[in-house]
Amino acid sequence: MRKAKLILVGKRTPALETAQSMGVGVILIEIGKKSKVHSRFSDTIIEHMAMGDSSRESDWIALAQRLEGNNISAVLAMSEKSVLPSAWLRHHLGLRGNSIKNAELCTDKLYMKQAAREAQILTTDFWHADTNLTQTPIEALGLPIFVKKRVGSGSRDTYQIKEEKALLKNPSADELAEAFIEGVEFSMEAIVYEGKTLFVNFTQYSEPQWENIVPAPIDDALQTATYEMHSRAIKAFGIRNGITHMEVFDTAKGLVFGEIAARPPGGHITELIELAYNFNIWKAWFELEIYGKTQIINALPKEFAAVRILHPGKGVFLGADTKEAEQHPNFVRCKIKTTPNTTLKARLSVGEEVGYVVVKAKTYEETQQSLQEIYPKITLHMS
Repeated sequence: MRKAKLILVGKRTPALETAQSMGVGVILIEIGKKSKVHSRFSDTIIEHMAMGDSSRESDWIALAQRLEGNNISAVLAMSEKSVLPSAWLRHHLGLRGNSIKNAELCTDKLYMKQAAREAQILTTDFWHADTNLTQTPIEALGLPIFVKKRVGSGSRDTYQIKEEKALLKNPSADELAEAFIEGVEFSMEAIVYEGKTLFVNFTQYSEPQWENIVPAPIDDALQTATYEMHSRAIKAFGIRNGITHMEVFDTAKGLVFGEIAARPPGGHITELIELAYNFNIWKAWFELEIYGKTQIINALPKEFAAVRILHPGKGVFLGADTKEAEQHPNFVRCKIKTTPNTTLKARLSVGEEVGYVVVKAKTYEETQQSLQEIYPKITLHMS
């Protein structure tokens, strides 16, 4: 008999593995197509369904009505696109957690930036078609500027304008233009419960979109400033529970807020956290949502861990050779996710990868050096 039940909106294998180890039953809901799930989870997944690409709250109301009486402990968003649907489902099931309004603030970049400004959190300047009727984006922001979709994560729908002739038309109402930020980007991950921050990690984007290192080697003053910004942000956006992922920039003008997400980070950061802190962030989150308490809080890093995303570019992927890399003493794992003879397109988003390699070591310098030594020893065969 399963001790508890969770609804996971979106598939994350480490989350399923953690639920299985805890004896927790899962109702797995995917947005888009229903993907394959390994048979080893057959005793964990109670029901597995797909909602297509529906963005209508009415569809989630109908689902909530069907799921009533299942003794669900919580509805948890696994990805950016599942944050708002999770809030709809949570609301109509009468479960506690982040509200629909909070979800909208955390997924719509225009609302997010406006709320941050109201809370006196420093952000870069931005332009939107409905709020700036007298100036073009270039007149308001200068050059260069970044244009991105208001809703969504990753870099697929983000583009940079470096010269005036490149802006053929103003961004549409579902886009947001932002001024370029001159600074070093990094992130802070946290577990929040009842409005209190119980765990904190800082991640270095050692090569943005390709390499991450945990924990980031930043000084105490910057850690404190980031923590304080996160505290103001979760209050401004009404984030009461869950894992957060906040991206910030260290600039000459001070710390500048980028975005905050009310869901676990991508980029294999949760895996790096587990290696560096000897701490399963998924388990802590699930325990808080089910039981209201966890033993795994205020963890301090014990080692450093790093990841390198693998993607060879456009062409036909034939396979990979990792044997030489595996001989390195600080090698942890290399996972190749793409099957041989797969035709690849150019990498357009941070979520696109053939696989990844993970290393860990006792110091930051050794971790960084190990990644530089191991990565070149992985051969991705192409034709």
